Amino acid sequence: MKYYLTRLVNLILLFVLFVSCAQPKERIRASFNQNWQFLKGDTEQEHLSTFDDSSWRTLDLPHDWAIEGPFDKANDARTGGLPI
Repeated sequence: MKYYLTRLVNLILLFVLFVSCAQPKERIRASFNQNWQFLKGDTEQEHLSTFDDSSWRTLDLPHDWAIEGPFDKANDARTGGLPI
């Protein structure tokens, strides 16, 4: 009898756990597209916690760093930017 009671309690707990996990959770959507700082190049100081990026340009995503440079017809985007 004790065995069946233990099995019954385990099944009830398993059922309660299953039902509580099966409830849909509210999805949180967050946009990370605004207020990025950009500088084309390296300063070799970016890893420092005291680094000042206030002179960098603020931009929103999507952004492609390649548009920051001069346009060159020889660098065809269809070839991955490699000269044709």
